[in-house]
Amino acid sequence: MIGLKIHDITQYEEFIRGRNSEPFIKFALYGGADRYCHIFLSTGESFDESNGDMVKVSLKERFDELYKYLFTAQQQKFENMYGITIGDVKFTTRWKDMIMRVMNFMETMNNLNVNSQ
Repeated sequence: MIGLKIHDITQYEEFIRGRNSEPFIKFALYGGADRYCHIFLSTGESFDESNGDMVKVSLKERFDELYKYLFTAQQQKFENMYGITIGDVKFTTRWKDMIMRVMNFMETMNNLNVNSQ
């Protein structure tokens, strides 16, 4: 996130305000999604073409759903106010709180570094 802020402050601002999921998706897919993305599938789902009993789902849509849960204030649109399940993984509000604390800490440290120069 610090790299994004240094690279493009406008894109960073859009990202942390829940308006642009692209950096989140690019980061999540960096290095190949094959290693861990299967956790975003439920039984009977596939990221490949649907065949037989398998239903094709979009990895980008799954990451976008997670991004919206973590970075937008519109959590109330989700059925469960305490978390969201995507595939085999449940993300609770603790995830969101932890990410926000890290972001605030990084922002504070960045401001301290700028002010001390």
